[in-house]
Formats: sequence, C-alpha cells, structure tokens
Amino acid sequence: MTVKDNPRFGWRGIMLDVSRHFQPKEFILKHIDVLSSYKVNKFHWHLTDDQGWRIEIKKYPNLTEKGAWRADRTGVSWWQREEATSEEPKTVGGFYTQEDIREVIAYAKVRNVEIIPEIDVPGHSKALVASYPHLFCHDESDANFEVAVGGKAPDNAVCAGKDTTYEFLEGVIEEIAALFPSKYLHIGGDECNKSNWKKCPYCQGVKTENNLKDEEELQSYFIQKVHKIVKAQNKTMIGWDEILSGQGAPGATIMAWRRGGHNPQITAPQNGYPTIMTSYKYMYLSQVQGPTQMEPEGPKVVLPLSKVYAHEPIPTELTPEEVNRVLGNGSLLVGRIYAHPGTL
Repeated sequence: MTVKDNPRFGWRGIMLDVSRHFQPKEFILKHIDVLSSYKVNKFHWHLTDDQGWRIEIKKYPNLTEKGAWRADRTGVSWWQREEATSEEPKTVGGFYTQEDIREVIAYAKVRNVEIIPEIDVPGHSKALVASYPHLFCHDESDANFEVAVGGKAPDNAVCAGKDTTYEFLEGVIEEIAALFPSKYLHIGGDECNKSNWKKCPYCQGVKTENNLKDEEELQSYFIQKVHKIVKAQNKTMIGWDEILSGQGAPGATIMAWRRGGHNPQITAPQNGYPTIMTSYKYMYLSQVQGPTQMEPEGPKVVLPLSKVYAHEPIPTELTPEEVNRVLGNGSLLVGRIYAHPGTL
C-alpha cells in the first residue's frame, strides 16, 4: 500500500516563556530537541516581560545588568507578592548573551526549528522601564522602577508619546533583527495597562495631535510606529490579537489567543490578516490538567490533554479564502507563569 502523510499546517509552534522563569541555555537546547522530535517547526521565544529581560542588547546594557534580575519571593503566591524595593538584593534571573543566541539558532536550524523572538511592548515592560526609567510616562515620582517579582506589575507600559521610546526600540529591534534569521519578529502588544497614558502629557499630546479618539487608538499609533521599525529591518511583524484594537495593524500577522464576543480566530482572517491560532482555552499547556486541589498554584481554566487533542483550530464561520489565511496552530505556552522551573 501507499501511505501519504503531510502536516496539515505549515506553522506548528510552541512558545516558551523564559521571562517569568529563566531557563538556561542547556535547557533551551534540550527543548529544541523535543520540539524537533514532534515535528514542531516554530519555536516562539518569549524573551521579555515584567519579570525579566533575557536577551543581551549591546546598545542598552542596563536591560540585562538590571532588567534580568529580580528579588526572591520563593514560597509566596505569584499574585500576592509585594513589589520589590531598591534596597533588596536581586538574585533571581539570568539572560542570554548574543553568542548564546547564535549558538541556539544554529542548533535549531540543523533540527528544522525556526526561532521567532518576542519583545513584548508597549505593556508587559516592567523590566524595561525598570532598566531605563526615562521611557516611562511623565509622573515618575510615584512609580516603582524595580523588576516585577510576580503577577502584580503596575507601571509596566512604556510611554507612547515620547520620541525617545521609538528611538530606543529602534536600537533594540536592529540588534534583534541582525541576530535572528527568521523573517518574523514578535512585538507582543497584549494586555497593555494604559492608565498612565491617560494622565501623561506626552501621550495626550500625541493623541490630540493625531486626532486619536481614545487610548485604544493611541496603542494602534504605537503599534504602527513599531511596525515601521520592524519593516525597515525586512521583518514581518507578529502581534497578539490586541493589536487589532483601534485602527488595527495592516500587514501584520496575528496570534489570536482570546475568545469571546470579538473572537479574533474569526475576525482576524476575515479582515485579511495571516493568523496563527493560539486560543488560551485549548493551547495553553500551562493550564490546570487535573483536579485543582491536586495541582500547583495556577489558573482556574482546566485543560485536560483530551481537550487539546479534540480541538479543531479552523472556525466553521470562515470561507475557503479566509481559511487560507490561517498559518497554523501555535504558541502552546509551556511553563509560562505558574510552573516552577524544576517542573518544566
């Protein structure tokens, strides 16, 4: 007999978040071996967030000198941890040198795994603004400029109204684009706390000058500015589905993770966006898999393996043309927030 076998999707991805819990280079190489053995061909590397900046940027050394390290809060609930103070020793963390990154990329290439880096902005940037406070909004006197130690991370958005923010990100993106051969560069864009934008004269000035009706459109303004920087490096920008808010991000690729009334798994391909299906209800492998009383601290969503296997990633509402915009399934978040590093 003849057996014909081929993957359903070209994009078969898994995201690993090393910001919340840093994993050393040796772990990353082992992780790539596992991905390759399962024919997973995209490694989405979440390198920055509130709890740590994990990639060396030579132009901005404080990103790793300060941003890669946080105070120890072992044994304290992730969501109840008090913010760090400037006097506390910062002993938890780590980062990858650019030489480490090159070694990992070469290792992955031999195993047919493409690495897509993610630098999460404008929100999820506590480690960034802790390293370079001038990128925060105007009222710095009340802000805490220490790397987040847990889930509570106020003051975690960069200022959308300062030219220096975009100049800074241009320098970061230039170095990252030079390191990673993938045509994709992920800029995050999710869960941005805009409370400081609402009272920042720089942000409000940009909003007035550009006739933006609200902070959602201000985020679109930010995303589109960053998009131009990414395109100047001949990269395709990926963002979480929040970048569809406001005026959207024409030309970007969308990772559709939320569900509900807006359901980006449907609306993103319907509006012409290449889309990667990453629904948190089916694809976040760090969710609880058994009875909650028997699991470590974690989210309340229960996601047994049977539900992952049963998931149909293509919504029935899509036309054949829209289905063609679905790149595949991706970003099975492994060890994202809750898992202790030793359990991954």
